[in-house]
Amino acid sequence: MVPERDEILKVVTPIVQSQGFELVDLTVSASRRPVLRIYIHKPGGVTVDDCADISRAVGIELDTGDVFEGRYFLEVSSPGLDRPLKTIRDFQRNVGSDVKLTITGDNGKNAEIKGKLQECGSDRVVLDINGEAIGFDFEKLIQGKLIY
Repeated sequence: MVPERDEILKVVTPIVQSQGFELVDLTVSASRRPVLRIYIHKPGGVTVDDCADISRAVGIELDTGDVFEGRYFLEVSSPGLDRPLKTIRDFQRNVGSDVKLTITGDNGKNAEIKGKLQECGSDRVVLDINGEAIGFDFEKLIQGKLIY
């Protein structure tokens, strides 16, 4: 049986934060041998050694706490350059970058909008689109992506 995501987060989050990283995302598959994937970030980037350190620390806590019943796979990595921007922190970290947003329009259809991420508040982002500042509410935001 796979543990609840919240139960895993209670173990993983303090470990990741105590080592100076941000927990960007965590997924767990419900298969015969579950796969726990942890995505971490820190300014300046994440190294292979960083991933190995976090993997060891998390693995010890998960094993000694009997969080998983039986065996599981643990993967720790950086979310990568092309990851979607999902959280407010993702957007805040990328203010000044060119982005593509997918939003739900007033007509109920999805729309893609490109611009420079000008600011990010607690409930909306503002893009500079051809010199004009245009705001979008997070509730209408499906996802964002950096443009390289």
